[in-house]
Formats: sequence, C-alpha cells, structure tokens
Amino acid sequence: MILRKVVSENGKIVYEPIPFQEAIKISKTELVFTDEDEEEEYDDFIDESDEELKSNKKDINNRLFHGKPIIVMPQIKIQKIISGLPFLDDEDLKEMVDEITSNSSAYKDLPIAALMPFLDDEDADRLFLKCVDDDHLSKKFDISSMVHFVSEACLDKLAEGYMLGKYQHINLDAVYPFMSSKTIKKLFKYHLNKK
Repeated sequence: MILRKVVSENGKIVYEPIPFQEAIKISKTELVFTDEDEEEEYDDFIDESDEELKSNKKDINNRLFHGKPIIVMPQIKIQKIISGLPFLDDEDLKEMVDEITSNSSAYKDLPIAALMPFLDDEDADRLFLKCVDDDHLSKKFDISSMVHFVSEACLDKLAEGYMLGKYQHINLDAVYPFMSSKTIKKLFKYHLNKK
C-alpha cells in the first residue's frame, strides 16, 4: 500500500492511501510505502521516466499503466502547477473547469484530481461527471482520487447512469463508501435483477 502525507484541517499529519497511478505524480518525499515491492516499482518507474526524458528516445505520454495511457510529466512541473492552485480564486478555478470540460487543451498537463480539493461543490461535480463521461479524460484520472470531493447528488447521478448502462467502465467498488445507503440499495437491487 502507498500512503500520501496530508495535513488535516486541525493541523495534524495523516496518511491516506493512494493508487500507484497517483503516487507516480507525487514526490517520493510525500509518500510512505508499506510494501518494499511497491516502493521498488515506484523507483523503477520514476527512473525509467527520467531516463526517457533525458534520452528523448520515447514519447512517455504513451506509457501504459494497467493498459491505460497515463501522462507523465517531470516532477518539478507537476509540483509547480499544484503549488499554485490554493492561491487561485473561485472565478479562476471555475474558468479552469470550464476550459477542461469544453475539451480545451490549455490544462492538458494538469492532474485533474489535484484540482478537486479547491473547487466548490458544483464545479467538483461538473468536472467529475465530465471525466466519467469523456473517454479521453477518463483515461487521465483514477476515480478513487476524485470521488471524495463530489456531492452525494453527483454520486446518485453516477449510479443512475450506471444502472442505465452508461458508466459500465467505472469500478463502483471505490465509490460505495461515499454513496448514500439509499443509492447503494438501488445498485444492489439492480445487480440482483441484472441478467
């Protein structure tokens, strides 16, 4: 398991689990590894990425993680982008969400999950649903890294769409802890009646 160091609202340092795909976007100094194999896999991935950047032999934007293409940027660029997010006002953040949801390439390098903590509920829901709907964006994010920032109403929309056959590519296991028991009950009945 990989854990990310986070400062809670009361100022305490806590550690939250994150998937490998998100961990490779974060500096190792912010991570704790509970498994030596995962740490070695992380180091190998970062070393390979750094070598590829230096040698410029391959386009690392075409690297695969469990069959999905991922965007790998130099760690310094990611850190600079993310470090400025807390200082943007709501209008700037809304503008960013508008551009991302309109398929603009202006923020193509921005890790979408990094934007979520700074958005109001409406924008977080809108960005999340756009990512789930859009094939291109859905390859750039891990649902478990965004789901805890969206509203219950947004997750209800996700569940309704899933039951209508719309979001079958989504693994709902990561979403269940954030759904209302009423929504989970609907999904339970859906799975029971599914042929």
